[in-house]
Amino acid sequence: MFFLKIQSYREILPFFHSGKQNDLIASLTAKLTEFSDKSLIVEDVFRKAGYELANQIVAVQQHNLANEQMSSLSIVCTGSVFKSWRLLKDGFVSCLKIEANRLHAAKRLDLITIESDSTIGAAFLAAKLSKTEICSESRAQNSMIKKLDSIDLNGLK
Repeated sequence: MFFLKIQSYREILPFFHSGKQNDLIASLTAKLTEFSDKSLIVEDVFRKAGYELANQIVAVQQHNLANEQMSSLSIVCTGSVFKSWRLLKDGFVSCLKIEANRLHAAKRLDLITIESDSTIGAAFLAAKLSKTEICSESRAQNSMIKKLDSIDLNGLK
């Protein structure tokens, strides 16, 4: 609690909900990753965070407008939290296994990171997925979009 300079756990909520302390939370997360191999509590925190991230994807995917079979669902992962993907993944996959019956449309989940400004990267990703070229330098757009992970959803059911 000394890291955030708070006296009680109730004082921590504004750090997570105001959106103004992202750099402080990111540095706290980076510090926690240093202890992830040594502390079951830290490991559990990241596992629960991964579970909650996947739960958000399940909720959105469940309301897929097309509601049709598709080969993959691409998720653009922004923010420094995904630098801790190795720690988040177990909880993420755990949620997908539990909620497998709600994942009716996509067969694979592709987690994508953007190596530039997220709005530019998202535009390139949308163009790539729709097979539309928006600039002549396709190498540049391919170098901006990196696959973080790919999860076979059929294997979870």
